Amino acid sequence: MAFSDPRYLFLLGVVAVILAVLPRGRWRLLAIIVVGLGFYAALNPAYWYILIVVTALAYAGGITLSLTKARRDLLFILIILSTLLPLLIFKYASTVYRWLPAGSETAAHWSTFANLILPIGISFYTFLAVGYLIDVFVGNVKAERNPLRFGALMMFFPHLTAGPIERAPHLLPQLENLGVFDYARAVAGLRAILIGLFMKIVIADTLAPHVDAVYADPRRFGAVDLTLATVYFSFQVYADFAGYSLIAIGSARLLGIELLTNFSQPYLSQNLPDYWRRWHISLSSWFRDYVFIPLQFQARRLRKVGLAAALVFTFVLVGIWHGAGLKYAIFGLMHGILVAYSTLTFAKRDKFLRRLGLPAVPLSIGRALATFSIVTLTFVLFRAGGVSDALWIYGAILGGKSAAVTLPLLVPALLIAVLVLGDVLVAKGFDLTRLPTGWRWTSYYLISFSIISASVSHALRDSSHVQQFIYFKF
Repeated sequence: MAFSDPRYLFLLGVVAVILAVLPRGRWRLLAIIVVGLGFYAALNPAYWYILIVVTALAYAGGITLSLTKARRDLLFILIILSTLLPLLIFKYASTVYRWLPAGSETAAHWSTFANLILPIGISFYTFLAVGYLIDVFVGNVKAERNPLRFGALMMFFPHLTAGPIERAPHLLPQLENLGVFDYARAVAGLRAILIGLFMKIVIADTLAPHVDAVYADPRRFGAVDLTLATVYFSFQVYADFAGYSLIAIGSARLLGIELLTNFSQPYLSQNLPDYWRRWHISLSSWFRDYVFIPLQFQARRLRKVGLAAALVFTFVLVGIWHGAGLKYAIFGLMHGILVAYSTLTFAKRDKFLRRLGLPAVPLSIGRALATFSIVTLTFVLFRAGGVSDALWIYGAILGGKSAAVTLPLLVPALLIAVLVLGDVLVAKGFDLTRLPTGWRWTSYYLISFSIISASVSHALRDSSHVQQFIYFKF
């Protein structure tokens, strides 16, 4: 059941009422565990038990680390590897199998993994578990001994399937507020859900067919269509994932919980490091805190070389987190090199631009467009079927391959303009709550009407196809 499914909104309302009626404490925790596990099992009927396995490993591992003093480093590594093992098997073993020589003895041993299907959300809740274990190990949080509290942490369904990747120090204390109704927070939650549905259904799902048509067989299209499809994909993936995150955050607010912010107007970024501080914030900050900072500390004597190496290695891992294919590793490598270059040369470049005396607004717009263009070009690797397709697309775009233009311009341009304008207004401090009551409710009705209209239009176009959230497959 996707967040954009009307049945989800009904489930959310029922859960909110149940939690409000139940006594605070263990009964609410137990209820959220049952609902979360049921919700996950409905999405993963074949692999629902993986969530229980990861939860049990992290719970037992945290307590073990808190009680053990001898050989703690070795024990920590073993616990982390054990917790990561389900993710490593389901996400990467099938790819390793495809790389092995056909008919070899090694391939025969790996044949069990040939057709594994990745459980929805496994990367997200595994990273929550691993982050918790690291925090216990370094002393940022005490090991949670209450199995109901830990189960609620792991199985809180708004963040379960595609994040945001939560942190135990942030979420555990909030479990005391589970099911506590607050009018202002509930209204803010409903508003976030409404905007999230608009971004997903109206923008992302409208752009998706145009992107899919081109990337399904890119060699049939010319440079203009390929460029448009790539730009459309940049906004599709943003509206899709940011929309999901807003629905998750809004859902959690209705249940008394505040999740981490996951997006902050990323396409207004002034450079690539700034982009990664705004895009999928819960993932980029996770890698920053648990991978990059420890690596940089170890390589501090190498100064700039150590900084660059730590950045590149971290971003390769970010790429591989998205998938085991070579294209994901190259995607991460490209971003690592570009972020390292931007970080090490920013001061000189900024000084040079300031000497030119360019006005602040055109300079800001130029930087945002340059950053967006770089990010969009790297998304070719992310969206293409493989490295060979991506290289062909790059060649066709840069070479100006001629062909008839088939993709529409007007509707996608209007949707993209709405998305960009909304981000600009939010960046300037605008909020719907500042509007007079009549204008505010008119806005809500217009947004709701556009969501319903787009849903009907998508259903009429293809009633058998449901546009899942893109990050469900990661």
